[in-house]
Amino acid sequence: MVVPANRKRLYDEFKRELRKDRAQANITPLSEFGIIEMTRERVRPTLLFAISEPCPACMGTGRVISKSTTAAKIERWIKRYRLEKGPRSVQLVVHPELAHYLGSGYKSPLRKFMWSYWTRIKIVADENISLDEFRFLDKMGEEDITERFMS
Repeated sequence: MVVPANRKRLYDEFKRELRKDRAQANITPLSEFGIIEMTRERVRPTLLFAISEPCPACMGTGRVISKSTTAAKIERWIKRYRLEKGPRSVQLVVHPELAHYLGSGYKSPLRKFMWSYWTRIKIVADENISLDEFRFLDKMGEEDITERFMS
């Protein structure tokens, strides 16, 4: 942009549109290279806080993957498993807290997974497994099949 009036018009239009944004933003006029520099306030929490929760072991000084994030990983595993036409019945070994989260209530994530992928899933709670870890076993609980269908 060579004409200064057009440069100013672009800058003013940019400022006018940013007024609609609830986040505070600072912009500078166009540089000689035709670049507008802008800084914008973060409105939502970082992704780290969206997919994790305070660690129960250290009373919140650290963070662990949230139960909903682990449930999403479990769902992806089930989806890959069903695409390979695996047997319709498996056992899921998880931490007791995650077992409660997955299996509690009428609209539980586990119920959704079973209906969506037509797979019977038996939850087995195991204290020795971490909160963000899971293992799938065959129907009889004899063979660990988790690694076969991981991404």
